[in-house]
Amino acid sequence: MIFNSKSFKNKWMYLGIASLFVFIIWLILVANHAEFISKVDILFTQLLQNQFTYHYKNLVIAITLLGNPLPMVAISAVTFGFLFYQKKYQLGLLMAGSGLSILLTNLLLKEWIARPRPSSIMHLVNARGFSFPSGHAMNSLFLFSVFYLVYKPYIPQKLQFIFKICCVLFPLLIGISRVIVGVHYPSDVIGGFLLAIVGTAIFYTCLLNKKSLA
Repeated sequence: MIFNSKSFKNKWMYLGIASLFVFIIWLILVANHAEFISKVDILFTQLLQNQFTYHYKNLVIAITLLGNPLPMVAISAVTFGFLFYQKKYQLGLLMAGSGLSILLTNLLLKEWIARPRPSSIMHLVNARGFSFPSGHAMNSLFLFSVFYLVYKPYIPQKLQFIFKICCVLFPLLIGISRVIVGVHYPSDVIGGFLLAIVGTAIFYTCLLNKKSLA
């Protein structure tokens, strides 16, 4: 069984509960247009856009496109196929079900909060729908967390650290890129990351409670 430590399971459970609690508070602040949220959004939007928009425009656009539905679905499909090839059917179904649940949760929250996307800054890419929480941030962090769990046993020991850094760095860069290209507020990205941590914690907990999934 992958990650069969009881203490590991408890850590993820506590992390999920804590992240959900913080997300609820964050959601209330965003929904009520709290001054604190506005200050965070203005400060980090200006900081990021001033540093990256003009000098690294094409690179940032390329990074943000990695979080688009098509690349994420393609990578998920490859991982799903890999798990079935390894005869880990239940783990593959758990991954697919969790991914769909994350996607649905994001869509429902966006419609419920109905926060418009930033309008005072130029959009470098097209984006439809509402803004909170960021689907790119949420989906990429959740999926790369799952990828880490799935592929870690097959990565050589000397490459484990690099693999871990990549699984953290890619969703972080995708989330930051959404602010730089002007289609999300920083608070949208933070909200997406918090929910992704909740989803990841639930996924890991379900995995650890089902010996047959490994």
